[in-house]
Amino acid sequence: MTYVAVTIITAVVVFALRTVFVIRRKIRHKQRFESVRMFTDQNDVDGFISEIDVDLAQVTAEEHVRFLQINKTTGLFYKGQWVSAISLLESIDPSAMPVNFRTLYYNNLLISKLMIGEIEAANRLYSGHLVSLSYFIPHHDLTVAVVITIGALDYHNEEIQKSKLSFEYAMFIAKSTQHKAIVHYFLALISVRENDHPKAMEHFDEAIATGSDTWIYTVARHYVSSFDESSNVTRGVR
Repeated sequence: MTYVAVTIITAVVVFALRTVFVIRRKIRHKQRFESVRMFTDQNDVDGFISEIDVDLAQVTAEEHVRFLQINKTTGLFYKGQWVSAISLLESIDPSAMPVNFRTLYYNNLLISKLMIGEIEAANRLYSGHLVSLSYFIPHHDLTVAVVITIGALDYHNEEIQKSKLSFEYAMFIAKSTQHKAIVHYFLALISVRENDHPKAMEHFDEAIATGSDTWIYTVARHYVSSFDESSNVTRGVR
Protein backbone atom coordinates (compact mmCIF):
# COMPACT_ATOMS: atom_id res chain seq x y z
CA MET A 1 0.00 0.00 0.00
CA THR A 2 1.37 3.41 -0.95
CA TYR A 3 1.96 6.25 1.47
CA VAL A 4 -0.93 8.16 -0.11
CA ALA A 5 -3.26 5.20 0.33
CA VAL A 6 -2.28 4.83 3.96
CA THR A 7 -2.79 8.51 4.66
CA ILE A 8 -6.17 8.39 2.93
CA ILE A 9 -7.15 5.58 5.26
CA THR A 10 -5.89 7.47 8.28
CA ALA A 11 -8.06 10.40 7.32
CA VAL A 12 -10.92 8.37 8.67
CA VAL A 13 -9.91 9.21 12.21
CA VAL A 14 -12.91 10.91 12.64
CA PHE A 15 -13.58 11.22 16.24
CA ALA A 16 -13.18 14.49 17.99
CA LEU A 17 -11.88 14.00 21.49
CA ARG A 18 -14.88 15.81 22.92
CA THR A 19 -16.91 12.70 22.16
CA VAL A 20 -15.42 11.04 25.21
CA PHE A 21 -17.32 13.29 27.58
CA VAL A 22 -20.79 12.14 26.62
CA ILE A 23 -21.21 10.72 30.11
CA ARG A 24 -20.55 12.68 33.29
CA ARG A 25 -19.39 10.00 35.65
CA LYS A 26 -19.04 10.18 39.42
CA ILE A 27 -15.48 9.00 39.09
CA ARG A 28 -13.82 12.31 39.86
CA HIS A 29 -14.72 15.87 40.71
CA LYS A 30 -16.36 17.92 37.93
CA GLN A 31 -13.40 20.29 37.86
CA ARG A 32 -11.20 17.38 36.88
CA PHE A 33 -13.37 16.72 33.85
CA GLU A 34 -13.13 20.37 32.92
CA SER A 35 -9.33 20.12 32.98
CA VAL A 36 -9.55 17.13 30.61
CA ARG A 37 -11.87 19.14 28.37
CA MET A 38 -9.16 21.80 28.24
CA PHE A 39 -6.75 19.15 26.96
CA THR A 40 -9.10 18.35 24.08
CA ASP A 41 -9.70 22.02 23.29
CA GLN A 42 -5.92 22.50 23.08
CA ASN A 43 -5.40 19.35 20.99
CA ASP A 44 -3.18 17.94 23.74
CA VAL A 45 -3.80 14.29 22.93
CA ASP A 46 -0.98 13.02 25.14
CA GLY A 47 -2.41 14.97 28.06
CA PHE A 48 -5.85 13.58 27.37
CA ILE A 49 -4.58 9.99 27.37
CA SER A 50 -2.68 10.63 30.60
CA GLU A 51 -5.84 11.96 32.26
CA ILE A 52 -7.78 8.87 31.18
CA ASP A 53 -5.03 6.65 32.60
CA VAL A 54 -5.28 8.47 35.94
CA ASP A 55 -9.04 7.88 35.94
CA LEU A 56 -8.54 4.20 35.11
CA ALA A 57 -6.19 3.82 38.06
CA GLN A 58 -8.86 5.15 40.42
CA VAL A 59 -11.99 3.28 39.38
CA THR A 60 -12.98 -0.30 40.08
CA ALA A 61 -16.51 -0.61 38.68
CA GLU A 62 -16.30 -2.68 35.50
CA GLU A 63 -18.81 -0.50 33.68
CA HIS A 64 -16.78 2.64 34.39
CA VAL A 65 -13.57 0.94 33.31
CA ARG A 66 -15.12 -0.06 29.98
CA PHE A 67 -16.37 3.45 29.33
CA LEU A 68 -12.97 4.95 30.06
CA GLN A 69 -11.20 2.38 27.89
CA ILE A 70 -13.43 3.21 24.93
CA ASN A 71 -12.76 6.90 25.57
CA LYS A 72 -9.03 6.22 25.58
CA THR A 73 -9.17 4.68 22.12
CA THR A 74 -10.24 8.07 20.79
CA GLY A 75 -6.89 9.45 21.93
CA LEU A 76 -5.09 6.44 20.48
CA PHE A 77 -6.72 7.20 17.12
CA TYR A 78 -5.26 10.68 17.13
CA LYS A 79 -1.77 9.37 17.98
CA GLY A 80 -1.94 6.78 15.19
CA GLN A 81 -1.84 3.80 17.58
CA TRP A 82 -4.50 1.85 15.71
CA VAL A 83 -3.38 -1.68 16.56
CA SER A 84 -3.40 -0.76 20.25
CA ALA A 85 -6.88 0.71 19.86
CA ILE A 86 -8.15 -2.47 18.19
CA SER A 87 -6.61 -4.66 20.88
CA LEU A 88 -8.22 -2.60 23.64
CA LEU A 89 -11.61 -2.46 21.95
CA GLU A 90 -11.68 -6.19 21.21
CA SER A 91 -11.09 -6.88 24.90
CA ILE A 92 -14.38 -5.13 25.72
CA ASP A 93 -17.91 -6.55 25.48
CA PRO A 94 -20.12 -3.67 24.28
CA SER A 95 -23.41 -5.57 24.28
CA ALA A 96 -24.72 -4.25 27.62
CA MET A 97 -23.62 -0.66 27.12
CA PRO A 98 -25.90 2.35 26.49
CA VAL A 99 -26.49 2.98 22.80
CA ASN A 100 -24.22 6.04 22.64
CA PHE A 101 -21.22 4.09 23.93
CA ARG A 102 -21.96 1.12 21.69
CA THR A 103 -22.03 3.54 18.78
CA LEU A 104 -18.70 5.06 19.85
CA TYR A 105 -17.28 1.54 20.33
CA TYR A 106 -18.16 0.36 16.81
CA ASN A 107 -17.24 3.72 15.32
CA ASN A 108 -13.76 3.57 16.81
CA LEU A 109 -13.30 -0.07 15.91
CA LEU A 110 -14.38 0.58 12.31
CA ILE A 111 -11.92 3.45 12.00
CA SER A 112 -9.09 1.41 13.44
CA LYS A 113 -9.74 -1.36 10.96
CA LEU A 114 -9.67 1.16 8.12
CA MET A 115 -6.39 2.57 9.33
CA ILE A 116 -4.63 -0.75 9.14
CA GLY A 117 -6.11 -1.47 5.72
CA GLU A 118 -8.91 -3.87 6.68
CA ILE A 119 -11.50 -2.23 4.45
CA GLU A 120 -13.84 -5.18 4.10
CA ALA A 121 -13.88 -5.64 7.87
CA ALA A 122 -14.79 -1.96 8.24
CA ASN A 123 -17.63 -2.36 5.74
CA ARG A 124 -18.95 -5.35 7.68
CA LEU A 125 -18.83 -3.40 10.95
CA TYR A 126 -20.77 -0.59 9.36
CA SER A 127 -23.51 -2.75 7.86
CA GLY A 128 -23.67 -5.02 10.91
CA HIS A 129 -23.66 -2.44 13.69
CA LEU A 130 -23.04 1.24 13.01
CA VAL A 131 -25.65 1.68 10.29
CA SER A 132 -28.42 0.77 12.76
CA LEU A 133 -26.92 2.38 15.87
CA SER A 134 -26.33 5.70 14.12
CA TYR A 135 -30.06 6.43 14.03
CA PHE A 136 -30.22 6.63 17.83
CA ILE A 137 -27.33 8.94 18.73
CA PRO A 138 -28.32 11.29 21.58
CA HIS A 139 -25.13 13.38 21.56
CA HIS A 140 -24.15 16.06 19.04
CA ASP A 141 -20.39 15.37 18.90
CA LEU A 142 -20.98 11.67 18.39
CA THR A 143 -23.39 12.48 15.58
CA VAL A 144 -20.68 14.52 13.87
CA ALA A 145 -18.18 11.72 14.36
CA VAL A 146 -20.46 9.16 12.72
CA VAL A 147 -21.20 11.48 9.78
CA ILE A 148 -17.45 11.86 9.26
CA THR A 149 -16.91 8.11 9.50
CA ILE A 150 -19.59 7.40 6.91
CA GLY A 151 -18.05 10.00 4.61
CA ALA A 152 -14.62 8.46 5.02
CA LEU A 153 -15.92 4.97 4.36
CA ASP A 154 -17.68 6.20 1.21
CA TYR A 155 -14.45 7.87 0.10
CA HIS A 156 -12.46 4.68 0.42
CA ASN A 157 -15.21 2.77 -1.40
CA GLU A 158 -14.80 5.23 -4.30
CA GLU A 159 -18.18 6.89 -3.74
CA ILE A 160 -16.60 10.32 -3.88
CA GLN A 161 -19.69 12.48 -4.32
CA LYS A 162 -21.51 10.79 -1.44
CA SER A 163 -18.38 11.26 0.62
CA LYS A 164 -18.19 14.94 -0.26
CA LEU A 165 -21.79 15.52 0.78
CA SER A 166 -21.13 13.90 4.16
CA PHE A 167 -18.06 16.02 4.80
CA GLU A 168 -19.76 19.22 3.73
CA TYR A 169 -22.60 18.47 6.13
CA ALA A 170 -20.11 17.60 8.87
CA MET A 171 -18.36 20.92 8.36
CA PHE A 172 -21.68 22.70 8.73
CA ILE A 173 -22.50 21.05 12.08
CA ALA A 174 -19.01 20.53 13.52
CA LYS A 175 -18.07 22.51 16.63
CA SER A 176 -14.77 21.07 17.82
CA THR A 177 -11.44 21.90 16.21
CA GLN A 178 -10.62 18.20 15.91
CA HIS A 179 -13.71 17.50 13.85
CA LYS A 180 -13.03 20.52 11.68
CA ALA A 181 -9.41 19.45 11.16
CA ILE A 182 -10.41 16.00 9.95
CA VAL A 183 -13.13 17.36 7.68
CA HIS A 184 -10.76 19.91 6.13
CA TYR A 185 -8.21 17.15 5.56
CA PHE A 186 -10.68 14.92 3.80
CA LEU A 187 -12.17 17.74 1.74
CA ALA A 188 -8.60 18.50 0.66
CA LEU A 189 -8.19 14.93 -0.56
CA ILE A 190 -11.47 15.17 -2.44
CA SER A 191 -10.36 18.47 -4.01
CA VAL A 192 -7.17 16.75 -5.18
CA ARG A 193 -9.30 14.05 -6.81
CA GLU A 194 -11.28 16.81 -8.52
CA ASN A 195 -8.06 18.51 -9.72
CA ASP A 196 -8.94 21.64 -7.75
CA HIS A 197 -5.51 22.20 -6.23
CA PRO A 198 -6.13 25.76 -4.94
CA LYS A 199 -9.14 24.51 -2.96
CA ALA A 200 -7.11 21.52 -1.77
CA MET A 201 -4.39 23.82 -0.46
CA GLU A 202 -6.97 25.90 1.41
CA HIS A 203 -8.30 22.81 3.14
CA PHE A 204 -4.83 21.45 3.91
CA ASP A 205 -3.86 24.79 5.47
CA GLU A 206 -6.97 24.72 7.66
CA ALA A 207 -6.22 21.13 8.65
CA ILE A 208 -2.72 22.17 9.71
CA ALA A 209 -4.05 25.14 11.66
CA THR A 210 -6.59 23.08 13.61
CA GLY A 211 -4.96 19.66 13.85
CA SER A 212 -1.90 20.21 16.04
CA ASP A 213 -0.62 17.27 18.15
CA THR A 214 -2.44 14.82 15.87
CA TRP A 215 -1.65 12.78 12.78
CA ILE A 216 -3.65 15.33 10.77
CA TYR A 217 -1.05 18.06 11.27
CA THR A 218 1.83 15.82 10.19
CA VAL A 219 0.15 14.34 7.12
CA ALA A 220 -1.33 17.65 5.93
CA ARG A 221 2.12 19.26 6.15
CA HIS A 222 3.50 16.41 4.05
CA TYR A 223 0.92 17.06 1.35
CA VAL A 224 1.56 20.81 1.39
CA SER A 225 5.31 20.21 1.10
CA SER A 226 4.71 17.88 -1.83
CA PHE A 227 2.62 20.51 -3.58
CA ASP A 228 5.26 23.15 -2.94
CA GLU A 229 8.05 21.00 -4.34
CA SER A 230 6.06 20.08 -7.45
CA SER A 231 5.13 23.69 -8.16
CA ASN A 232 8.46 25.22 -7.04
CA VAL A 233 6.54 27.60 -4.80
CA THR A 234 7.69 28.45 -1.28
CA ARG A 235 4.58 28.93 0.81
CA GLY A 236 6.01 29.01 4.32
CA VAL A 237 4.16 26.00 5.68
CA ARG A 238 3.13 26.43 9.32
